[in-house]
Amino acid sequence: MKILVTGAAGNLGSNIIENLVKKVPISNIIAGVRDPHSEKQRRQKAMKHKVLKFA
Repeated sequence: MKILVTGAAGNLGSNIIENLVKKVPISNIIAGVRDPHSEKQRRQKAMKHKVLKFA
């Protein structure tokens, strides 16, 4: 099962990912971000990222 975390570069999303990687394999986590070059996303290099356009 894959888990998509929207807002992964934000405060709440990055905390969710930080705790989620302790419970599920990192290969099952997809970080949804607006800016593909954000600093927090670069720290999460090991996981798959999906650029989302929020309207």
